Amino acid sequence: MKNLLLSLFFVASSVHIVVGQEKIRIEPIGRISAGRLPLSELIESVEYIPLETNTMCLLGEVTFFKVSKNYLLLRCDPSSLIYLFSRTGKFIAQIGGIGSGHGEYNVPIPFSIDETKLQLLVWNSIQSKMLYYNLNGQFIKALDLPSYHVFAGQHRQFGNYHVMMFNGFGQDEFSYRFFSEEFELLSQRVKPVRYVSRDRSSTVFAGPFSHYIFNGLLHVRDASLNDTIYSITRNLSFTPKYIVDFGRLSFTTQIFENSELFLRTWKDHAWGSSFFESNNYVFISFLYQEQFIYLYYDKDRRQVLKFDSNSGIPNDYDGGPDFFPQYQNEKELIAIKNAYIFEENVNRRHPRGNQVAVNRLKRITTELGTISNSMSEANPVVVIVKLK
Repeated sequence: MKNLLLSLFFVASSVHIVVGQEKIRIEPIGRISAGRLPLSELIESVEYIPLETNTMCLLGEVTFFKVSKNYLLLRCDPSSLIYLFSRTGKFIAQIGGIGSGHGEYNVPIPFSIDETKLQLLVWNSIQSKMLYYNLNGQFIKALDLPSYHVFAGQHRQFGNYHVMMFNGFGQDEFSYRFFSEEFELLSQRVKPVRYVSRDRSSTVFAGPFSHYIFNGLLHVRDASLNDTIYSITRNLSFTPKYIVDFGRLSFTTQIFENSELFLRTWKDHAWGSSFFESNNYVFISFLYQEQFIYLYYDKDRRQVLKFDSNSGIPNDYDGGPDFFPQYQNEKELIAIKNAYIFEENVNRRHPRGNQVAVNRLKRITTELGTISNSMSEANPVVVIVKLK
């Protein structure tokens, strides 16, 4: 338990959201009203991409992924291996392997796809190296990075910049650092809340920060104990966009500094998970009492409401599984679903989308069942929805 890697951001009993200078109070978690916002009101289309299943790429649980125009890059547990697929779901290659040798990695949580330079970047944070591979999965080179990258939480490319997002042990000087393509430091922004942990293994952040691109801007959720979502322009201008305050159930520096207190009380605090955005809504997920809770913030009504589903946005579009994004690039919201979920959830809701979409989902579900019958289980499915 002491080695939990936490993504901590917002937690709540009584919540305030600030948009600009406007502050909105939200009732305690148990009294947040249920809203009616189904998938059919948000999106133009749904795309399902079953990942190829064969003995070379039995994935297990996908814990982290990136999507580009033509490729999908995924990290899987329990193996911690990285696999490259085409955007159509065809398996291309396993990327590197576990270890400390040539082209190997230990904890490959952050990685990215650079189609412009036809390469993949894998951040081996334990060894403070950026590993480069080509799009066939072959190792190219390793670049040594400064030591403060060791416990950073996330790497993302944004235009011609590398964005490194930090939060280790409460001692990082800045939450965000921007580097050139050659990893020369260009800018450092946002000082995080500082604390000194008595047990450095208990409160390390080493998971992905919440971040998304919308309206041409990179949006990032600030480090733990800070509650700000910033929008960032391509000239590296920062603007605080949303501030979320979850009141008396928020984590504090006292909790982070005391591992015994942390382990005893973490379930009684909410762990921020992710934020995404459309023109009219902000989509929010967080973990509280070991259960994920999915909300949305209505920008026009200035109100936070619960989705009418324990799995996120109710899918009344084609009758498939309910949906909550894990990744956003402009109007594309993307998630990965295990294959068995399609068989369990299909046609739970009356579909309001066109019949072509409904029939396509039925065909994919049948194909997944056939694969699962011939092997232990079909590989997961990438779900891409396009916002209106």
